[in-house]
Amino acid sequence: MEVYPLTKDLLNTLVKKEKSSENKELKIEKDSVLEEMVIGLVKTKNLIMPNYKNCSDLIPKKYNALDVQRFSWIMPDLGFIDYSDLGTMIYLEALINNCTENKITIYAKDEKINTFGASLKKKVIINGNIGNYIGCGMSNGIITVNGNVGDNLGFGLNGGKIIINGDAGNFVGYSFGGIIHLNGNYGSINEYYYTAEMYGVTIYHKGKLIRKKGKK
Repeated sequence: MEVYPLTKDLLNTLVKKEKSSENKELKIEKDSVLEEMVIGLVKTKNLIMPNYKNCSDLIPKKYNALDVQRFSWIMPDLGFIDYSDLGTMIYLEALINNCTENKITIYAKDEKINTFGASLKKKVIINGNIGNYIGCGMSNGIITVNGNVGDNLGFGLNGGKIIINGDAGNFVGYSFGGIIHLNGNYGSINEYYYTAEMYGVTIYHKGKLIRKKGKK
């Protein structure tokens, strides 16, 4: 723990900030669990080529759903976070997959979550607006977003399910498989495919089937 002394100072600052925030659902307290998760995320910065295995190896134990929820709430306020960094999203997915429960709720702020879901195996509810490439490369699990998403939803989706309870951007469903439910408005459905296999996704809009697997 002492290898990362600045983590403690950072957590002290964030805890004070979150105690005065509008979110009264979560009790954000500085503790060893939150500190461990932040330190693991810091260590992903030292990985030359982050992948699921080496990011998962940075997680010393299984955490419960509330621990992961608390971590997601402070995550956007960590000054060193780069949400375009693949290791950051893989680490978050690994935390979720290693959770003791099968259903986890996390929070999003300022559309910072991008390229999320490739390694996901569980049911995740995301409260808040998020960014682009959600469900990118996903084969398992369920993502429910209580908010809006950006462009390229389901890019490379192979399986699993994505439910959007807000609006979606352009190019929805550049996918090989899986199911997408759009319960709000959307910009466009992707019409550009290189192979016939990329018609594998099934898409519903407000409960109505608008793309059937195998058909444009």
